[in-house]
Amino acid sequence: MVLVQVLTVVTMLLSKVALNSGMHPLVLLVYRNLAAAAFVFPLAVVFESILVIY
Repeated sequence: MVLVQVLTVVTMLLSKVALNSGMHPLVLLVYRNLAAAAFVFPLAVVFESILVIY
């Protein structure tokens, strides 16, 4: 649970830095969603392949 809190704070700080440097909010949103998809997709593939085998 503490790890989730820390990751949330890190995400907020990075977002604040990006927005203060002039990044458009919609671009930040797209990048954040692409990064999340790139992280979650391999996990989903691995877990689904494990569930299919058993």
